[in-house]
Amino acid sequence: MESDRLLRGVALLLSVAAFAWTLDTALSAPRRRARLERKAEAIRALHRLSASRAPDRTWLASLDATGSRTPPPLDRLAAGRFPAGSATASPRTAVPLADGWQRRETLLTLSSIPYADLPAFCDEAARQSPPWRLVEADLRPSSAPATGDAVLLFESLEKP
Repeated sequence: MESDRLLRGVALLLSVAAFAWTLDTALSAPRRRARLERKAEAIRALHRLSASRAPDRTWLASLDATGSRTPPPLDRLAAGRFPAGSATASPRTAVPLADGWQRRETLLTLSSIPYADLPAFCDEAARQSPPWRLVEADLRPSSAPATGDAVLLFESLEKP
């Protein structure tokens, strides 16, 4: 008899535990669904970010494939287009980016140059491998028509 009572007690405890577990699972399902939705949205956001950066990764892979690691110095490019001694380049410290690449900024000061040559120079700098990109331009005209000083800020990617 005592073993029957003990077995009934254990059976009752197990059935109460099973009922509580089932109740907890049923009541927590909306909370778990909401958590899964938040995780799924975070994963979708990561996929969107990854897709938006795909052209950049493709471009960096093409630079790696061509072996282009450092852009040519801007003062040498300017020496071929502007009068001798009119270009002074001041490279700034590089900012590290991903996968060993870094962003280099160079301040190019041009004095007494014809402004008509600036677009062709910027186009030539953009065609280098890796390309220079014009970020800022400060033009200071002189008394002579269509000439003056220019301070140009260029940036480029390089892999030291």
